[in-house]
Amino acid sequence: MPTPKLQDASPPGATERAFRVESAGRFAGQALPVGAIVRVAPGPIPEGAAVVLAPRCPGRPRLGHVRRGRLFGAAGEPCLDAVWEVVGVVARIEEPLAPRPVPWAARQLSLLPVGRPVAA
Repeated sequence: MPTPKLQDASPPGATERAFRVESAGRFAGQALPVGAIVRVAPGPIPEGAAVVLAPRCPGRPRLGHVRRGRLFGAAGEPCLDAVWEVVGVVARIEEPLAPRPVPWAARQLSLLPVGRPVAA
């Protein structure tokens, strides 16, 4: 499975950044479905931490790791400090809610013609 693609989903002025998974993939042994939210916390970056990397030029953010002071992408490829910067440490991953089935009564109401009164 490929690595997930991210899109910045942070509201303006937010202290904790959020990134939405745009295409499903695997990272650190975990499957990330489309719609999952990766929450990132600022602060010190411990050795081996999972991080979000942002390009210093136009491009998409990506998941990665910090090992021995160097940046690596999700597949273990080296990432140059001149091209990538650490946004923060992955604090948590929120999976999207599964769609709930529509109750029978709601399905029945949707069959009513629009604009016609309902007999009581």
